[in-house]
Amino acid sequence: IAIATRYHCAYVCHEADWPTGGHGTGNVGHLFGCSSNVTGDPSRVVAATAIKGLTTARVQLKYDGSPHYVLRYKYGQPLLRSSAWYVDPPQAQVWELNPPCREIFTVTHETTWRWIQQQFHFVRTAMGRSATAWGDDDDDADDADGRARRPGRRRRLRIALQLRRGDRPAACPLYLYLNALRDLSIALPWISVETTKILLIGQVNVTSEEFTCLKRLEAEILVVKNPKADVAPVALQSDLDHISSSDVLILGGGGSFTWLAATLQWRGIILHSQTKDSALDGLPHAYALDDTGRFPCNSSYNFSDYFAARPLDRSSGGSKFREQVELAMQDYMRWYEEAKPCEGPRGRDGFGIGRRCKPPVFSPACETTTASPCPSTAP
Repeated sequence: IAIATRYHCAYVCHEADWPTGGHGTGNVGHLFGCSSNVTGDPSRVVAATAIKGLTTARVQLKYDGSPHYVLRYKYGQPLLRSSAWYVDPPQAQVWELNPPCREIFTVTHETTWRWIQQQFHFVRTAMGRSATAWGDDDDDADDADGRARRPGRRRRLRIALQLRRGDRPAACPLYLYLNALRDLSIALPWISVETTKILLIGQVNVTSEEFTCLKRLEAEILVVKNPKADVAPVALQSDLDHISSSDVLILGGGGSFTWLAATLQWRGIILHSQTKDSALDGLPHAYALDDTGRFPCNSSYNFSDYFAARPLDRSSGGSKFREQVELAMQDYMRWYEEAKPCEGPRGRDGFGIGRRCKPPVFSPACETTTASPCPSTAP
């Protein structure tokens, strides 16, 4: 896909390109229009039958190994930006790529996010899939430009907290998300609990008292209930549908799934903390937070252009959102002091143990020196 977008070519669908390893989610090609039936704009993806009779050339897939493109090495292998890949273009209509002998990891999406985002949205729209957990605020409320399909209709602001710990129990501490919500309420002073809908999406222990504080914000944990034993693919599709249809997506670290999911968001903004390997570089709607989830010190983030034309409910009179976030922070600190997640044989609830335990920080970014330095640049 990186090569196709770089050279303005269409990707030729091969279902074998879309496995997900040992996560129980199987092949995900159908989510991006690559299955037995190819779905999508022919400028982005075509079926193998479309290239029959065309001239073909086999080309060597190459990458630029200079420091700008190699983010770091893992197990001796380079972790590359997607823009590192290139070929020597042949005089042929179809390019058959010959990859390097060793496995090379691509960890950023600056050249591929538009393809991934547009294909996912195209397929989801074609299949008529709805993100039902948003309630009455269905996806069809807006047109492609974010304007109301039905004049006069207003909906709530959709906020997704993507928290996927999986096999990393010390990842994604909830206080990162609370910090981001507090600073978001300052940037968008018109929001209230009544005019927002918050979903926590991901792999978490839904019975943990860690999440009790979210009741202050009337947040819900997205749980897919399905009588079928093979629920993982259904849950994955549901998670991605709701992530892609959010107005604000907040990320607090985790594995590579988090960064791929972020590329799917359609017409919203991304607030991200503890992002590894510059994974969201190049996404113009992605805004970096500091390592505790706060807006960078003295940041000038302005989201007015994203929401000006949206049919959002800006009615006054609701409970003040920031006050409820502050109360949620107090609830969370009480839980932290009583549950002592840093004590025990292994990390849990978003915290490591011993020296790896980093207590919650809720003070404003410009009033403390205990948190990580502010990012030097912003998207």
